Amino acid sequence: MPAHEIQITAPGRICLFGEHQDYLKLPVISAAISLFIKIKAIKTEDRNLTIDLVDLNQQEVIPLQNREVQYLYSRDYLRSAYNLFIRKGYRLNQGYKCEISGNIPINAGCGSSSALIIAWITFLAHIFKVELAPTIIADLGHQAEVDEFREAGGRMDHYTSALGGLLYIITTPPYEYEPLTVPLSGFVLGDSLERKNTVADLARIKEQVLISLSEMRRKYEDFDLKTTSLLELTPYLSLVFPEISKKITANLMSRDLTQKAKALLSESDFSPAALGELLDVHHKLLAQKLGISTPKIEELITVAKNAGALGCKINGSGFGGCMIAYAPDATEEVAKAIEEAGGKAYLVSISDGCKIIESK
Repeated sequence: MPAHEIQITAPGRICLFGEHQDYLKLPVISAAISLFIKIKAIKTEDRNLTIDLVDLNQQEVIPLQNREVQYLYSRDYLRSAYNLFIRKGYRLNQGYKCEISGNIPINAGCGSSSALIIAWITFLAHIFKVELAPTIIADLGHQAEVDEFREAGGRMDHYTSALGGLLYIITTPPYEYEPLTVPLSGFVLGDSLERKNTVADLARIKEQVLISLSEMRRKYEDFDLKTTSLLELTPYLSLVFPEISKKITANLMSRDLTQKAKALLSESDFSPAALGELLDVHHKLLAQKLGISTPKIEELITVAKNAGALGCKINGSGFGGCMIAYAPDATEEVAKAIEEAGGKAYLVSISDGCKIIESK
């Protein structure tokens, strides 16, 4: 590590339970994984932040004029994060040359863009000499990625990358979280290599779900997504179109499944087989009722199960990207099966959150 070099790592994430729930203000269970975005930075003589995005063969330059900079394209997250600090009155005159790289699959549902933003905000806080708690960094990440560009996502990715570990996250203010301490291992991430448009996919599904919820409230004015039971709602489901009924049912069942999973992951006599069964149930809801899976994802899940996985589900917004397999006793076999089926396999473990290292 060269003298005076700053290094930052921020992990990607998997969502175990609560897929497509965080933007509806429902709890989720997610885990940071051992795939990372990395930033290396050294001081320079000029007054610029020069950023080499190695994996994209792209360079960005932010001039340090201590005023907001103009966005050059949609989702210009590096500049949006910088602007957040400028708006808060912070000033910077020392230039840096930065190199950003990573091994998180891009556009694959593993939180690569959020990990980039968390790493970048952590770096900016360091060079602006501002001490920020991980939860504040997570909130700033959501502002820079979602609020600034009016996107559809929730806070799960930012909190998971900033905090690390296995988390139960409450996605309503004040955005609390609870670390789940059961020692989980044996996850295989399977990339279908089907590229997806996360922003568009999230926006489309979110709009469909919100329309469904609005229609249900017209039929049953006491309906509350957070508290109404499926049993209570059942008599009213026949009053709406079948597609609306499917989406509402999926969200209520996923909501209740997250609570079952939280209870399971809090037990002293934790059962891996029970976790696998819950993951399978969650995927079935996502695939059959929300309709976000693909034939390639289904193939990877089938071969993973045949190779010894206890449970599998699609990971992320869907329509391509990755799946996860929980295979504590068969990780190598499952990874091989995924590769032979045309996917790319990653053996991943649960990781700490964003870290910063500075050489002397």
